[in-house]
Amino acid sequence: GRNTALMAAQATYQLEGVGSNASNIGIFCNSNGTAAGGIEFGKTRGTSTGGTTIVASGDDLGHISFEGSDGSAQRVAARINVQVDGTPGSSDMPGRIRFLTTPDGSASEVERMRIDSAGRVSIGNNNAQTVYPFYVATDLDSGGNLLSFGNTDSTYSQGLTLSFDSNKDMKWAGGSGTGGLIWDVGTRGYSFKIGTSEKLKIASGGD
Repeated sequence: GRNTALMAAQATYQLEGVGSNASNIGIFCNSNGTAAGGIEFGKTRGTSTGGTTIVASGDDLGHISFEGSDGSAQRVAARINVQVDGTPGSSDMPGRIRFLTTPDGSASEVERMRIDSAGRVSIGNNNAQTVYPFYVATDLDSGGNLLSFGNTDSTYSQGLTLSFDSNKDMKWAGGSGTGGLIWDVGTRGYSFKIGTSEKLKIASGGD
């Protein structure tokens, strides 16, 4: 039987048990090759079993939902969702993956990250962008860093490497406020090299 209090949406099949062992599903494949078990989600726009009517751009193809009880009903905390990402056709099914989480104080999930059909990764408030291979944008009115890389292993120094081809430059652009470009290199100073030859150095004392 179905316990509707344990579902944010109706389900035809439900596994419910007391404790984690009684509510786990395991899929194992024994094969002397690359094949493995899997879970498949599929959708058509047909209206009967066995339908093959083509889907449309923006259609949901499936999702994995993570839910918790708020004391009276199940609420979605996070969701992984796949949609059609463009106009499909014969042997052509463009797709995008969306990652959503629910903010504190809310019962509705919000898209946080997207990987689209072209392989572009977008994080933040503009997941529908179609320009940059990797894009991070969010409202920083409350303060904080837009993007930060750190090394938690104190044995090794931290570093960031950016590679560009011969026709590209590295550009730092600011807004109209009072902010600027800050290089915080601690007490080690800063040096510019071409190949292995140092061409310019700013020492820790400012020289």
